[in-house]
Amino acid sequence: MSFTSAMTSPSQASSRRCSMGYSSSLRHPPTQPWGNHRALPCIFAHRRVSGSSSAMPKDRDGQDDWVTSRNNVGGAVLSMAAFLGSVMLTMESPVYAVSGGGGMGTSLSFSDFSGQDLSRKNFNKADLRGANLTGTSLEGAQMFGAICSEAKFVGANLRYADLESADLEGADLSNAVLEGAMLSNTQFRAIKSIEGADFTDALIRKDVAKALCGLESAKGTNPETGVDTRESLNCGP
Repeated sequence: MSFTSAMTSPSQASSRRCSMGYSSSLRHPPTQPWGNHRALPCIFAHRRVSGSSSAMPKDRDGQDDWVTSRNNVGGAVLSMAAFLGSVMLTMESPVYAVSGGGGMGTSLSFSDFSGQDLSRKNFNKADLRGANLTGTSLEGAQMFGAICSEAKFVGANLRYADLESADLEGADLSNAVLEGAMLSNTQFRAIKSIEGADFTDALIRKDVAKALCGLESAKGTNPETGVDTRESLNCGP
């Protein structure tokens, strides 16, 4: 064998590797959605060696392996696109629905929750400024540090709700039931009305209760429980 004949060009070497095993993988494409990545060097090796599509190896159906492999690659791209699309569709994004449960700084200002059952929902540190909570059930709701300024709690059920450190400035608590509610450090500045509100067994500081007793709206009887507002605050004579 001469030195010249022993030399093998890169294209011939690629073609030889195809004949040693890669071609079988071309004729029997794998089932993975990303296709046969090992077959790609063989595809281009055949093109460089032959110089024409007529010299391309044939698959079992008599079609060019180039066509078969090209279809595999196209299918792989489509499969990957479908996979990524399904991942994007299943990714959850923040939802601020009117069913409640926002919490942790969620902005629900001026939302209308009137008449809804939001018992035991999480509104911790939520922005409920100007929200309409008329007749809403918030029994056992978590509202720690919630901003409820100018909110309407008229006739709302706030039994055992956690309103610790909540801001109720300008809020309307007319006829609301706050039985057993956590009201420590709750801000009642410029509260609009507490007429008919029931504070029975609510955890509230004595100085705050005394200040509420001094309000003009500290009067009336709760229409649901029949409890006098001043009596529920231990206002005295």
